[in-house]
Amino acid sequence: MEPRRATIQQSKKNTGIASIRKGGPRLNLLSPPPPAQPLPASAVHIRVTATLHPAKGKQPPRAAWAIAVEDLDEDGQPTERMRAAGAIATAATHGPSHPACQATRHTWQVAHQAAVTKGLLSAAQHHRRGRPIVLTVHNVTTARDLQAHRASSARRRTSHGRLARNNLSTLQRLNAQPGVTVTVRADAGPPPARLQRIADQAAQSGDLRSRHPADSASRANAPWDELRVWDPGD
Repeated sequence: MEPRRATIQQSKKNTGIASIRKGGPRLNLLSPPPPAQPLPASAVHIRVTATLHPAKGKQPPRAAWAIAVEDLDEDGQPTERMRAAGAIATAATHGPSHPACQATRHTWQVAHQAAVTKGLLSAAQHHRRGRPIVLTVHNVTTARDLQAHRASSARRRTSHGRLARNNLSTLQRLNAQPGVTVTVRADAGPPPARLQRIADQAAQSGDLRSRHPADSASRANAPWDELRVWDPGD
C-alpha cells in the first residue's frame, strides 16, 4: 500500500470514520460523523486522545492516552493549564493480575475509552470551579459509546464495553451533582499535533505513570490523584 494511502486510511480509522474489518477498511457512511459543536465561553475544555501502535515482530502492541486542559475566556480564547500522557496496560500485554489493566487486550476503542477515563477524572477536579466543562474526544465511535443506550447494550460484548459503561456511569454521577455540567463533544478532526505527539511518546516509552511533557523526573505523579487542581506551575 502506498505510504500516502496508508496514512489516509489510518486517519479515518483513528477518528471512527472507517473501521477495519475482514475485507479491509470500511467507511462508516451509514452514520455520518456529527459536526463538532462550538465551545462555550468561560468553560473548562478537556481534550483527550489516544494512540495504538500495533504489534511488530516480537514487540507487543502499545497504546497510550493523552489529555490537555485549557480555560476558555469570555471570547472563547484558550489558555492551556496542563498536558499529560501515559501508557495503557491490558491483560494481554501486562498480565491479568496487573492492577493498572483496564481491558483484556489493546484496541483503538479501548485506548480512546481509557483516555476518556482520565478526562473524567480531571473533570471531577475542575467541577468545583463552577464553570461548564466540555470533554472533547477525537473519535466519533467513542462519543457514541458514551450514550446510555449504546454503552448498556450495543457494545456489551466488545473489549471496550466495560470501560464505556464505567465512563458513562462516571459521567452521569458528575452531572447529577448540583451545579455541574459535563458535556461530551465529538470532534472527527485530528487532535492537536502536540497532543498526539506526547501520546505517541508515552506509547513508545511504556511508562504507565501520568507524565507532563515538561517533567523529566521519573517520579512524576498523576495530576488527578491530588486533592487540588494541578497545573504546570505547581
